[in-house]
Amino acid sequence: MLVPEILAIFSLVLLLAWGIRALVVLFQEWIFEGNYWSIVGTVGVILMTLSLCWLAALD
Repeated sequence: MLVPEILAIFSLVLLLAWGIRALVVLFQEWIFEGNYWSIVGTVGVILMTLSLCWLAALD
């Protein structure tokens, strides 16, 4: 009976881990290589991760 809740928590943890890793990679590229377009990707990753976590919390 707890399978949907366990899957929701697991997917939320995976989303957060993916978002944090993507932020670290994009931020390093922005700082060390001077690629300022990656800040657009960083903001996009933040917004997408937050929206997916918010949608997961609504269920």
